[in-house]
Amino acid sequence: MTYSIIKKFFYTEFCSWPDEIELCVTPRLHDQIESARNILKYNSNVQKLYIEVPSEVISKQSFIDMQYACRFEMHSIIVEDVHVRYYVESAWSKTIRAEYDFTHLIPHPVIEVLNNENQALDANIAERYGTQDSGVLYEVQTLTASDGWLNTWSVIDDDNKSIPQTFTSYRAAQKEIDEHIADTNEAIENGDLDAVIDEFRIVKISQI
Repeated sequence: MTYSIIKKFFYTEFCSWPDEIELCVTPRLHDQIESARNILKYNSNVQKLYIEVPSEVISKQSFIDMQYACRFEMHSIIVEDVHVRYYVESAWSKTIRAEYDFTHLIPHPVIEVLNNENQALDANIAERYGTQDSGVLYEVQTLTASDGWLNTWSVIDDDNKSIPQTFTSYRAAQKEIDEHIADTNEAIENGDLDAVIDEFRIVKISQI
């Protein structure tokens, strides 16, 4: 059986609980927790639910370690909102207890959706405002009548050669387009240029 290490996040100075214990989320426990979450979802007056800890959830070694650290009389799994915790209470005093969070092992469906949305948002931000991948660049392409979309912009490199202009972020490319359009509009208004504004797009390219 594969166990996951759970970090302790609450303890008292009167009793030294193990810093880590081994818990296993079995299919049975998973179903019990999801059932408890459904009860909490549709019963706003219920704040938390307690689940009896199945024997296969705690490793034998963890059980021995906890008995050695401090005798306990109560242990249960608490389901509260999106959180899931393993709760232990001392046989000597109800003020001596520990809680081990393992919410990450059974993430709430809402949390999973939010995490996916956050990952998508992070990816979008990285694409638009910069990337840590040195192999990714952006270029501005202009819609041409004869050849379609082409990168017609160029810069002079250190060897005094003309090379296609690229950008390290979407934002930098968009800024260049905005400045180009502003200059073109100003030239048209001043009568210095009789032209229509070109159509542009930003494309992500691989440097490799």
